[in-house]
Amino acid sequence: DVVWLCDEHHEQFYKFTTDGKLLQTIGEKGKRSDTGVPADDMSSQAWRKVTHGGGPFNLPTDIAFAPSGEMFMTDGYGNARVHKFSADAKYLSSWGEPGAAPGQFNLPHGVWIDRRGRVLVADRENDRVQVFDQTGKLLEVWPTELIGPAFFYVDDEDIVYIPEHNGGMISILTLDGERLARWGDGPVNRSCHGIWCDSRRDLYVVQPGEWGRVRRVVKYHRQ
Repeated sequence: DVVWLCDEHHEQFYKFTTDGKLLQTIGEKGKRSDTGVPADDMSSQAWRKVTHGGGPFNLPTDIAFAPSGEMFMTDGYGNARVHKFSADAKYLSSWGEPGAAPGQFNLPHGVWIDRRGRVLVADRENDRVQVFDQTGKLLEVWPTELIGPAFFYVDDEDIVYIPEHNGGMISILTLDGERLARWGDGPVNRSCHGIWCDSRRDLYVVQPGEWGRVRRVVKYHRQ
């Protein structure tokens, strides 16, 4: 087993052993791609200043893996693209431009490769999930209302869990984007920023206690 971490402000992804030994680094520390964002803007609002898509990386957000080992990274806070790398970490391609049209992004924040081999992208500030093939061809946009979808967890029954960053909600959907359930406390839990399930299918969500406080991990027991 290995652990991958995204270092947003250093423009890098790290691969570690489970006891913390660094095995691999992708990206050059501090080297930000040209997207129109000023070099001194490291804020969570930098996505508003993106004028064009750029190469890897500019404040990246997430990583997902295809069965082939190929890697897909969302590059969202300072860019508007998904990047594809080979299993041996060679850069292959990118897609996306800033905007709200189909196939464009305003803060691509989370990414997942589903059982069908599709690339699910949480297009956070456009309040939608966009679905692509692995070459970047747009397949569909889920019609379900989502308020700032941030990340994904998809379990072995193909149930999709999405924390809604701007809505403070958690949505549960099918792989076709049909909502099965939704819960949350709205503004109290605004800024939901991560999600995962354990082997018992209990759910862990990164949430703030109250707006402005340090985030915490909240566990929900499966009934």
